[in-house]
Amino acid sequence: MKINKAKLLVGTLAIVATAATVGSISGTVAWFQYSTRSTVSYTGASAHCSENLQIRIRHSTDEKYPWQSDLTASDISKYLTNATTDTTPGIGRSNATNLRPVTTGQFDVSTTKVPDLADLHKSPIYQIWSTSNWQAATNEDYVVIPLELRVLDVNGKTSAETLARKIYISNITLQAASDNPSGKEDISSALRVGISAGNLTSSVTTLTKYTTFSKSGGAVNVAGKLDLNKDGYADKDGNYDWDTRNEQFYGDYDTANSKPFTATSTGLTAVSSADAVGIVNDENPYSITGKEIGSVATDNTLAVDILLYLEGWQELGSYKANVGGSANVDMKTIWDAATFVDAKFNFGIRFTSEVHPDGHA
Repeated sequence: MKINKAKLLVGTLAIVATAATVGSISGTVAWFQYSTRSTVSYTGASAHCSENLQIRIRHSTDEKYPWQSDLTASDISKYLTNATTDTTPGIGRSNATNLRPVTTGQFDVSTTKVPDLADLHKSPIYQIWSTSNWQAATNEDYVVIPLELRVLDVNGKTSAETLARKIYISNITLQAASDNPSGKEDISSALRVGISAGNLTSSVTTLTKYTTFSKSGGAVNVAGKLDLNKDGYADKDGNYDWDTRNEQFYGDYDTANSKPFTATSTGLTAVSSADAVGIVNDENPYSITGKEIGSVATDNTLAVDILLYLEGWQELGSYKANVGGSANVDMKTIWDAATFVDAKFNFGIRFTSEVHPDGHA
């Protein structure tokens, strides 16, 4: 079959675009003092493809979530508020628009790749220093969007035929929304995007963890001194005035080396090595350099889970406190309500399938 290469190129791209809004909060704790009730409104979520690469919310039947070229914001919200066990992973939410800051604690993306949901924690408590003793995050704090991709051969035949292709991630965008309210800062550097993928035949059991992306990549300290009781000083151990009281670190602190542990993530820069994990350059879809997240074949599709969360230890704020006897120390891990509540951000991801030079499977 003769294939129009220009159309094929367009047909190999699929985009998931999500616009989100961080909403107001209240509370009495720092770090999460200004962010425990930050919300995300999915004002625009779409997945687009034409001809070959198709996408849908992953489901056991086609009736509820059919293959289509575009997934709208209402499609995403419908899933998040109505997810059931027949939608793998079936992680529903009572409110599709809420996203609260959490932390992975110590996390090495080179080995762990994507955090387990059970490892996400939220809401540090005054004088409860260890992350493991904080409240476990729930499905109301993060978002998991289960997707399914296939490459359809548009050949004019009565029944659809699928093709064997490698699937890559060619773009992830994390940025402040263009309509971010006046005076609100960019919160997108706190976003984390975990990608897991695996072939789907009759069902999905365990997906292979690919990596977790962030805007800048690198390491973030997941321990620090905080002012949770909001008295203007870094919190100390002990209970009473007559106790010997010392400032303590919240989170995962490396006592042996006297420094915080870190959580790492993969940046958004295009990779240059054929085996490198990350964003690929798809300007020439006939020759893609980088590691695929998986493959589709004539007898299966590719399941992709997107885990979206806010890393609460990301430095964003500008809260002044007395730390170590020094007044007015800038605690950037405490997000200021005036500049970050109601801030809006955009998240988008583009998938690309490889193209065979002859246009056939």
